[in-house]
Amino acid sequence: MLQSEPLRARYLAVVEHTHTRFGSVFATTAMLAAYQRGRPWRERARRYFESQIELVEAFLGARAPEIAPSRPQASYLVWLDCSRLGLDALVGGARSELCLFFEQEARVKLSDGWSYGGEATAQYQRINVACSRAILIEALERIAAAVERRRGGSSRRIENA
Repeated sequence: MLQSEPLRARYLAVVEHTHTRFGSVFATTAMLAAYQRGRPWRERARRYFESQIELVEAFLGARAPEIAPSRPQASYLVWLDCSRLGLDALVGGARSELCLFFEQEARVKLSDGWSYGGEATAQYQRINVACSRAILIEALERIAAAVERRRGGSSRRIENA
């Protein structure tokens, strides 16, 4: 493929100071559009993620208080402190009792804390709330039902809020 050196030089003169020369012209155009006109979308997404985080907090507080969510500061990934479940999280990493509880009993696949910090974060799981409300509620229902079975309690569903 032949390149036009003068055209390349003009392109680099425009994008060099922004450090955007590493992608294609399409990626650069999309990035510039996002920066220039993306604020309304970003604000809607932020409000949606915030409502999802509030749902996780309220749901787990009511149905599975053994799992304590930690509010993220800048993302849609919520850390769940599962230490009160009393499951081993140190032996086996992603194959620990804690991880297997979520996979086999709750039938949800979360990101295991062990992978992010070893022993210090082993009792944590991470849930991604950047999904539809229906999917998040289904995951939370499964988690709550598994926790309730573990403690010998009953399960009640919530409405699709």
